[in-house]
Order: sequence, then structure tokens, then C-alpha cells
Amino acid sequence: MDNISQYPEDDVFLLGDFNMHSQVNCYPNLIAASPGYVDSCWPDTEDRCDNSVNFMVHCAVYKPDEPSCINGQDWQQNAIDHVFYKNTTNWTLKDAYIDYDMDGSDHFPVVAIFVLDPITATPSPTKTNTHTPVPSSTGVVSITPSPSLIGTSTLTPSPTESFTLVPSGLKSCGFLDDNHDGEISILDFGPFKSLYSESCAEDGDGGGCGSKDSNSDGVVDIRDFVEFISKYGGTC
Repeated sequence: MDNISQYPEDDVFLLGDFNMHSQVNCYPNLIAASPGYVDSCWPDTEDRCDNSVNFMVHCAVYKPDEPSCINGQDWQQNAIDHVFYKNTTNWTLKDAYIDYDMDGSDHFPVVAIFVLDPITATPSPTKTNTHTPVPSSTGVVSITPSPSLIGTSTLTPSPTESFTLVPSGLKSCGFLDDNHDGEISILDFGPFKSLYSESCAEDGDGGGCGSKDSNSDGVVDIRDFVEFISKYGGTC
């Protein structure tokens, strides 16, 4: 409240569940603690700011002997599943990465939409690539180890050639490298299955698929290929 009181001219919206251990129904206390800065509930929601909203307050604190509390009628009217539970055995979300303690809520969370002014992104400057071709040279070159002249040769421009750079040490993996990336990996399952599943079809009795049926289940499939990769895969 001390922080909020520093902005008397601004509208500050408090969103959330204001229940706390010392004051289960603390909204009236929140208003009383900051006269002039916090408005009470809007008229059409006044009935939601008393002690009859949730089962915990209404039955467990104020009217535990009331018949509707004993027979569970009020519980059915006011029960709402928690998103987080404080105990360690009942929860609906197991992986919650937060830096504060989890606690229960007795009603649905507040959903708010904030509309901000659009932000116009500054476009990145356009890059222009320039290329200055090197002119071709023609002429006569004399090969002359001092002091004698050995001979002459004529230079002419060569036609443009296209070529592909291959990383040093990379060899062809053969037909099993289906995507031609220089290694046998899970992406190359197609030719493996096409080649080695034929032995199963020829056998005809559901067994005897050969050495590539590593788990001997009568079919050459992805599980066998994974085993094959573990032995023979990797960069060729």
C-alpha cells in the first residue's frame, strides 16, 4: 500500500486473490488501510466482497454448523478446483518453475487484457552486395630461369567452371546415405529397409530375416536400423 500511495493521481488496478493467512477475507481491510486510494467493489459485484463467496470462508470459518455446510450443499455451489495445492500429494501441475511458494486459490484466477499502443519496428537497413569482376588476361608469358630462356606460353581466358566444395576427409557413403549428407543416420532408413526386408519376404515364415533383423522379431524395421546405426553409422 505504501507503494500505491505514491501515485495518488493514477488509477491502479489490483488483480488477484487477496486472501492471506492472517486475514482470510482481506478485501475490506485492504480498503480500510488506504482511505481515498482504493475504491470498494462495483455495485453489481458487491455480493462478491463479503464472507459468503467461498466454501472455506463461509463454512470452515463463519458457519461450520450450518446444515448446508454439513451436507456439502455450499461446497457444491462454491467449490472450484485449485491450480496449485500447498500439500505435496495432490496437485494438477507437477512442473512449476517459480521462485516463490505455491498456495491454494478459492476461485478462478483473474484474466485481464491490456491494450498497448502499437510499436512500429524500425526496419533494418538494406544490405547491398557489390562484386567487382577481375578482368581476364591474355598475352605471352616467358619462362626464364636466370640466365637462360627456356620457352614461352600463351595465356587465354578459361571458360567458367562450376564445382562443389567437399569437406576434407568426407567420402561417399554409398546408396545407404539416402540424403547424401556424408553420414549414415536415422534419416537414411529408406534404402536400408528396401534392401534388407526382402530377405523376410523370401523366407515366408515370418522369421529368418538375416543378420539385419537385430532383435529377431521377423521384420526389419526402424528398431533394427537404430541398432545398425550404432555399429556402422556416423561420418563415412
